[in-house]
Amino acid sequence: MALVGLSEGRVLATIGPVETLTARLPLLERIAHAGRDRLALIAERDQLQQAAKELGRDVESLGGALRAKEDALATAVHELKNPLTAVHGYATLMSRNLQAVQGQLAQLERLMTDLLSAEQRIPGVEGAVDAVTEAKEAIARARVRGATIDLDAPAEPVRLAIGQARFAQLLDNLLANALKYSSLSQPIVVRVNAAEGEGTVSVTDRGIGIPNEHLARIFERFYRVGGAADAVAGQGLGLSICKEIVAAHGGRIWAESEGSGRGSTFTFTLPLALRAPAA
Repeated sequence: MALVGLSEGRVLATIGPVETLTARLPLLERIAHAGRDRLALIAERDQLQQAAKELGRDVESLGGALRAKEDALATAVHELKNPLTAVHGYATLMSRNLQAVQGQLAQLERLMTDLLSAEQRIPGVEGAVDAVTEAKEAIARARVRGATIDLDAPAEPVRLAIGQARFAQLLDNLLANALKYSSLSQPIVVRVNAAEGEGTVSVTDRGIGIPNEHLARIFERFYRVGGAADAVAGQGLGLSICKEIVAAHGGRIWAESEGSGRGSTFTFTLPLALRAPAA
């Protein structure tokens, strides 16, 4: 008998000799198992393809959710940035206004000091100061108004025979004068040096300058140069107070200018302070 069919390993029908069928049965069973394995692989492949499709849909859905989240975050940041920008602008404006108020207060304080000095006899030497240190502090006070001021001074102290308050008043007045007749974009230079028993301090600006015919009188009380200088508010006291302070401490003061629009340099000298004897 010969084999005509198998089902779950059972012979359905046979034809031909039994010995032939028995010999071929293992091969036929292997063929049947291979067929079932192939069908299982096909089914598994179909399942993997379906799972891949579902995973792709999930990834696409997640990508959409992430994009929506990014869009929402970008919108929130934009909405928050607008008020932050406004707050920053207000803070900057308030800072500038505060600086202006501080500058006005400093100017008022100088005016009161000058008025008192104008009515009182300025005393002589009350002590000694390091002109380099005091110049740095005066420059820091003037920079509050937004000015550009450089210092040219030696590394070692330059001790002058004058009290700290009077020296500060003297340098503040000269810096205020330089700022008054210069724009904030024009740098001012303060120089300090010492030679032959006296210290020299100068303030140089690049402002409107001083006509030569006025140089000899600008240290007079209430004197005003006129012309472009009249557009700048002032009482004409600051430079006269500077002259009185310098004279009371045994020094000299003068002004130099190459003319209108060429800037000015105000220079004063004071005796160097005597060193205290060694103990």
